[in-house]
Amino acid sequence: MRPPHGFATVTVRLVNGTADGRDVAGDSVKLTVYAQGRPVAMLESFADDEGKAVFNDVVTGRGIAAAAQARHGDMAFGGHVFNLEPGKENFETVVDVFEVSTDNSKLSVGLHHFILRAQANTLIITEVMQLINPTDTAISSALKDDNGKPKVLHVYLPPDYRRLEVEEHFQPEALVLTPEGFYDTMALPPGKFEAVFSYVLPITSPTVEVSKTMSMPVADFKVFSQLPPGSIEGLGSPAGRIPDADAEYFAPVACDPGQTLTFKVVGFNAEYSDAKDIVILSAVFAIIIALGARRLIRPPQAP
Repeated sequence: MRPPHGFATVTVRLVNGTADGRDVAGDSVKLTVYAQGRPVAMLESFADDEGKAVFNDVVTGRGIAAAAQARHGDMAFGGHVFNLEPGKENFETVVDVFEVSTDNSKLSVGLHHFILRAQANTLIITEVMQLINPTDTAISSALKDDNGKPKVLHVYLPPDYRRLEVEEHFQPEALVLTPEGFYDTMALPPGKFEAVFSYVLPITSPTVEVSKTMSMPVADFKVFSQLPPGSIEGLGSPAGRIPDADAEYFAPVACDPGQTLTFKVVGFNAEYSDAKDIVILSAVFAIIIALGARRLIRPPQAP
């Protein structure tokens, strides 16, 4: 039977994923220890000539986990959370670090799903974006806001949007909201990332106009409707239907930066309420799963 707790050595190995990147020796490494999901200790060390930072006498036990964060240059990079199981004396984890580029023109979007449903007097929109950084550097931006924070990527939202909620990738503390949408101040590491967020538009008349402006190249923008058939005007006829999600979808389009897609949602009335045509949130993710948008690689994030 394993003891309820103990102590172990944790080795954090730093790997620079940028070709010809700088040496990681001397980089600061922090190890945060969690008990039942709450941080209880933060330890700090530095990478040696082999890129390893060693932490001794780290407590282990049931419900105890840890995560490492390394600072390379002016950027912090996080690793995955791992369990500190009792009975083991050594643990090793890897943190990938990268050099930083400010050329955010290289960022693009692969799949972009735009999902509409209605609840009471609001139109609920969920967006799923496949953010792509094709380089081997973390991408920030040379453009700074008034507080000196980089404007790494913009996401434009329809006019009169309200109640923005982020569910995947984006960190609320790194976002700056504007009347046109929001921008992210967090650098994007190499790879593909799935960003999921939602917001609402008020229903104040029988017709709601929706406009979506692209800030980056989009390879595949597709609109899904969980509304009654015939509620979407301006996108042509539906291209198909997903029975499990009770949703129809329209033909995908490729979009250029600055391009605006506009359409109308029609058929609302004063009696529109929760009891009519509302689809629960799990059905939204049935769309995502059905089309494979969640089969994306999610590398560590770079705050």
